[in-house]
Amino acid sequence: DGRDAPAATDVDPGTTPEGDYMGWAVYTRDGGRVLLSNRGTNNVTVYDAATRAVLANIPVGTYPAGIGVTDDLAVIACAFSNEVWIVSLVDYSFVAAIPVSEQPWVVRISPDQTRAYVSCDIPDICEVIDLTELSHDSSISAFPIWLSMFSWASENSRNAVVFSGFEVTPNGQHLIVPNGIDAVLFVNTETAAVDYTVPV
Repeated sequence: DGRDAPAATDVDPGTTPEGDYMGWAVYTRDGGRVLLSNRGTNNVTVYDAATRAVLANIPVGTYPAGIGVTDDLAVIACAFSNEVWIVSLVDYSFVAAIPVSEQPWVVRISPDQTRAYVSCDIPDICEVIDLTELSHDSSISAFPIWLSMFSWASENSRNAVVFSGFEVTPNGQHLIVPNGIDAVLFVNTETAAVDYTVPV
């Protein structure tokens, strides 16, 4: 019919994006950098907080989610490889990967920066990570955590997830966590016992 046969052409799209399916963002303790977990590309992007320039892309475990930071370390919950990855904030190098319970999502750091607390969704466990020895320290059972929001954008096939959180008291002696029904629990970080229950 006189038409030319179709031809395929590869077009260089330019610089590879730093990540996809954004997870959680956190500032470093000095406020100078922002760390963002990318669930779809299994990495954490480090930005200059003032200029937004990309400083590093750090490969981590599968489906990175919550991040906690000390002065020198980033602690990343990798939800689908059931690991906590620890990387250096000095040179962005790998430090350790510590196995934990199924689906870790939320990370908090003790005030003295010696422990990370990581809540895991499937067994409702909070894992305690020793950041001095870079090892698993202990587990707190019956620790409430749940998926509190899931959203899906059909026009661009992107989703977002939000999990229930918790906080560490300023003295480091308790984890404050809602039970999801009618109370806030104060969980002792040494004994794992619920020392106080505050109705809400």
